[in-house]
Amino acid sequence: MKQRQINTREFEQFYEKTAGAIRAYILHHCGNVSAVDDLFQITYTKFLNSRMAATPLADGASAYLYRIYPIQLLIMDAGSFATGTMRYCSLTA
Repeated sequence: MKQRQINTREFEQFYEKTAGAIRAYILHHCGNVSAVDDLFQITYTKFLNSRMAATPLADGASAYLYRIYPIQLLIMDAGSFATGTMRYCSLTA
């Protein structure tokens, strides 16, 4: 089955709708301001490489962002993004 092409306008609308909340979520759980931009960029890059990107305005697309690595699996501790050392942590802690 061929994947539908990404509609740029739909993605822009999706990004405008979700970017602020995703950035705040990463900052809250990461606590490292300098790593937020990198983690934010990784999150949207992974989204664009997923099947969900073909239908960004579909139900569940924004929830999918919160399940993307690194948000769900990894959050960097202070300074670890620059050094490449990572620690696993619980987002509920």
